Amino acid sequence: MEQSDGSVNRASGGIAGECDIILAQTDKAQEAWEFLSWWTSEKTQIEYARELEALVGVEARWNTSNVNAFHSLNWDSEDVRVFEEQWKWAREIPVVLGGYYTQRYVNNAFNSVVVSGSKTPRDALEEAVKEINRELKMKQDEYGVTGNE
Repeated sequence: MEQSDGSVNRASGGIAGECDIILAQTDKAQEAWEFLSWWTSEKTQIEYARELEALVGVEARWNTSNVNAFHSLNWDSEDVRVFEEQWKWAREIPVVLGGYYTQRYVNNAFNSVVVSGSKTPRDALEEAVKEINRELKMKQDEYGVTGNE
């Protein structure tokens, strides 16, 4: 996106929402952390990536969760350069109470327009905004968060 000063902001959101296995209410929190540490380790990610590619082929090349593992794989040097440039712009999407609804209802809007053809883009998005705002408000009320926080 071009900025007012003429520079280009190439930031894109990450996908860190996959770490939901760690729960404060569980008696297995330590085991969950150990699993996560093992799974994201360089050794495990290299082994998994190589086995996956050997079984399925290059089209299954794994984008590892570990940068050192990524550099140990057989990526084309031009692909590596592109990935490294984009990593400079990676930004996590802020977490908000009820934010899971946003992705769900944007997807629902897309599907109702593109897949089923049952709505116009405007109608689909207006409906999605209403549902998203309703859920965000409900979660803010539930946790006692006001618009000023």
